[in-house]
Amino acid sequence: MSFTRIALVTLIAMTNSLGQVDELPPLPEWSEEDMRRWEQGDELISDMLFQSQQEIEPVAPMIEGFSWQDYEREVAEEKKIRDIPADLLDAYFSRKPSSFLIDPQNILTRQEYRDRLSFLKYHDSDSRVGLYVYLFEGQQELPSEMEMEQLFKEHFSDAGPTALVMYYMDEPGRAELYLSNELIRSVGQAERRRALQSAINQARSKSQPVDQLDGFCVQMSIRLYWMEKAWQAGIIAAPEIEAERGSSPSSFDWRQAFASWWSQWGHYTLMAALFSVVLLVGRWIHHRRRQYRFDDHPIRPRLGFPQAASASLVRRFSLHRSLSSEPSERSHRR
Repeated sequence: MSFTRIALVTLIAMTNSLGQVDELPPLPEWSEEDMRRWEQGDELISDMLFQSQQEIEPVAPMIEGFSWQDYEREVAEEKKIRDIPADLLDAYFSRKPSSFLIDPQNILTRQEYRDRLSFLKYHDSDSRVGLYVYLFEGQQELPSEMEMEQLFKEHFSDAGPTALVMYYMDEPGRAELYLSNELIRSVGQAERRRALQSAINQARSKSQPVDQLDGFCVQMSIRLYWMEKAWQAGIIAAPEIEAERGSSPSSFDWRQAFASWWSQWGHYTLMAALFSVVLLVGRWIHHRRRQYRFDDHPIRPRLGFPQAASASLVRRFSLHRSLSSEPSERSHRR
């Protein structure tokens, strides 16, 4: 290495070291007051450590005009259930959907939409039951006067067995399932409710909204497979008379009554039953261990013999006590 290069490296190192020394804060200087306090045993370290922090001016908030109350109010307002505007309803239901996943609001990203649509297409290729999923925001709500039967007649009259799902993102518990007449005749409303609840439970096991939608669609596809089997087998569901039973004044739901009674008096009943069992077992053990003792009563001799003719003695026995000889001894002489 040449002398020039060595001199250049040494100069750079010295420059860096000098710069670092200049950047160090000065050492604290002890005043007479500090010396006096130190001699008296006062604490000086805490004052030296926190002196710089006390001199710092308070920093202004990063976002000026921000209010947590206003933010919470806005979040609560966003979570309120609101009706879907009329123009969006037309985008959803004015014509037969050209895709199995209907999302005119672009709730899903393009890649998320393609992934969910590919699964619905796979279901359609493997099943004769069409599954159409309408996506809505979690806080949106369909108008109450909307009739799904009319929607089936207008757009799905020649589509064969069909299932329509109204799915609300991040709110799978509000999902709704509607089946065409072919499937309803085969499985009934009870199976429709069970299938919907099963899909909702599967969706609730996920944490992310997109994963919830995946779980819902997969479980619904499985339940529709068994509905398709029942429809192909020509099964006709039994007529449901639950509504008639509920409207009858003489009907009595003993299951609901028992559940209500049990919730109020069940623990008392269990305690009473347990106490009765313990009492019966204790009484049985007590009877098993009971002991009887016969008292010995002296017999007076007759004619010099310990026993004599025409003489008898009545004996009694009792529990845990001895009878006196006076009431227990009775002689019958002939």
